[in-house]
Amino acid sequence: MAQVGMVSSSYSLGEKVRLFHMQEIDHSYNMSIHARLEREKKRVETLTQLFANDPMMSANIERGEMFGSPEFIVRVGVGSPPHYQYLVFDTGSDLVWFQCQPCDRCYSQINPIFDPVKSNTYREASCLSTKCQLLNQHSCKNQHCVYKMGYGDRSSSEGVLGFETFIFGNTTFSNVAFGCGYKNKGTFLNFAGILGFGGGDLSFVGQLGEKGRTFSYCLVDPKSTSFGWLHVGEEAITPGAVWSPLVYNPRANSAHYYVDFLGLSVGDIRVPISEQVFQLSNTGKGGVVLDTGTLVTRFPKPAYNAFRNAFIAQTQHIPRVHGVSLFDTCYNITYIQYTMLPKISFHFAGGPILVLMAKNILVEVEDSNILCFAFAPSPNDLSIIGSIAQQKIQITIDGQAGRIGFGPQNCASKQIGVPSLSIERMHQVSWSVVVQPKPSGGLGIRPASDMNLAFMIKLGWGLITKPNELWVTLLHSNYGIGDAGFPMQVLWGTQGCLASAGGVLQDHAALWVGGFARYLDWCLLCPVR
Repeated sequence: MAQVGMVSSSYSLGEKVRLFHMQEIDHSYNMSIHARLEREKKRVETLTQLFANDPMMSANIERGEMFGSPEFIVRVGVGSPPHYQYLVFDTGSDLVWFQCQPCDRCYSQINPIFDPVKSNTYREASCLSTKCQLLNQHSCKNQHCVYKMGYGDRSSSEGVLGFETFIFGNTTFSNVAFGCGYKNKGTFLNFAGILGFGGGDLSFVGQLGEKGRTFSYCLVDPKSTSFGWLHVGEEAITPGAVWSPLVYNPRANSAHYYVDFLGLSVGDIRVPISEQVFQLSNTGKGGVVLDTGTLVTRFPKPAYNAFRNAFIAQTQHIPRVHGVSLFDTCYNITYIQYTMLPKISFHFAGGPILVLMAKNILVEVEDSNILCFAFAPSPNDLSIIGSIAQQKIQITIDGQAGRIGFGPQNCASKQIGVPSLSIERMHQVSWSVVVQPKPSGGLGIRPASDMNLAFMIKLGWGLITKPNELWVTLLHSNYGIGDAGFPMQVLWGTQGCLASAGGVLQDHAALWVGGFARYLDWCLLCPVR
């Protein structure tokens, strides 16, 4: 087992660990989209109010204040010998904390509560330690550093700051500063605490030195049969990713990562929104943050209205229904056999254009026949790119270089350690999908015009004769709308992917075998020219 000293920056980390959706860990958890949105409501309110008020962003609020919906979970070994805990992965929090014995007040959790007395490597931090001084709210008790976290939904954690050994897969990290919580209450469900991956020095990645401020991740949705993952360290930088600068907010006491977002396109039409709408002001207001703790992507109301109206204008052929919960634009596909969806593209400074998959655009609500536009207006000038828009997209944060990377491929996999491919640049041409009901009531996806017989024969022959050369992965499952069966993403170069295998095609085809409907998820992955 590799061991990493926290004071050293001479190491290299290269291991991916599973990033679970909460329903994989707690099968009793089956929260509707309405309940999930209600859980994140306080986080969004706190986040937007925090950045809208005092330009100094209120020094009395600890980083990580905006706890929302605990969607994504990491299993971490803690102590010597290791005791495994399920922690919420949060890019909007800095402090790592979890419940500890002896508990004055603790909520129920899946694994036994960590007892520092049973660990050979635990030690408490003094009030004079550097890590203690990084806390915005701390006090001293018997010369030990006491932290207190309060969240917008009145959840809280209080305890002492300590140092402990953490284990990710086969890699050991020593002397990680974390909060050992003895008084905890709130809506953390059955998970032990928070694994803060924010941009501050006290977050998990912030403690790893210069080379440790880099990580990449892949999020999956609740119905996915594919794996999400988290990759920490400089080896998380994948060749072929396309990069855009992160934006530093010197006036914000925020763990969040700001991105240099320029605008949106629906189909091939750029939505007429000034780039200034998405820019961070000199007073630290506005801007666009990336947040795994928020589900729905939000834009300032004028920008959202223009974006939504552009989408509606290109989906007039799909029956509209009344809004549901937070969503004001919903569609009824009960009686639809074939329909076309426009692509949605996010434009970033530096050139990257991120083309969203269908599952990043529409979300299932109420039943499998009602789909809603997975975006909403923000209460103020702050924009938030939430987890629905991030799902199945490989995202890399290079904190040391101050940049964010996308790609080079659709990232969710049946296995940890998927080979990566080199893509020089994300180009985009026209994109459309056909949505058709499958026998079980879910959805299958196939391309509207390009999946012709000649291409099917060519692809099939390639699968048989040159599977490694074509980099084809077959995943077999009875997919529903929420899984890889719903999204389709086409990133292709100017030479054309389908004719020359010069791009990336991800598609789903319904195959009838022995009277049963089975779906194969195949990915033809090849460099974009």
